[in-house]
Amino acid sequence: MAFLAKPPQRGGTPRRIAALASGARPGRCEDTAPIASRRTTETPFDREKIRRLCRGDAHKLEELLTLFLSSSEELLAQLAQALEDHDLPRAARQAHQIKGATAYLGATEATALAAEVEAAAKAGDQEACVTAHEDLEAAFIRLSIPIRQDLEGEESEGLTHG
Repeated sequence: MAFLAKPPQRGGTPRRIAALASGARPGRCEDTAPIASRRTTETPFDREKIRRLCRGDAHKLEELLTLFLSSSEELLAQLAQALEDHDLPRAARQAHQIKGATAYLGATEATALAAEVEAAAKAGDQEACVTAHEDLEAAFIRLSIPIRQDLEGEESEGLTHG
């Protein structure tokens, strides 16, 4: 299940939902172009890499993706809590774990954003951390949709279909 963390400011939820729905990256003054115009229409993760890692075993693919979704959702929730608590060392650790998980799937956008959160946390920049975290949540939603479709068998060319 996709989710949004508690917004850092009052009234932020409606703006964030509208921004996510439009594909815009909220909180980025220097880059307001919609995400869709800056990325390809390909899936946000590397299906071929995952197939190779699992040696084409459909059960392993399902297990890997299910574990990725559940653990990443928990890590994102922990990251949001760390930011709410202003605990940047913990936020850096959570972002680092998310970065590793998304890199394993070849999810370049989410990996780059997790690295951005981690770097901002290590630099002690709470505001940059929160902004990058919002972008990371949006990227995770975009990443989780095709994964869920593959797991539910709704996509015509899912992970196990070649």
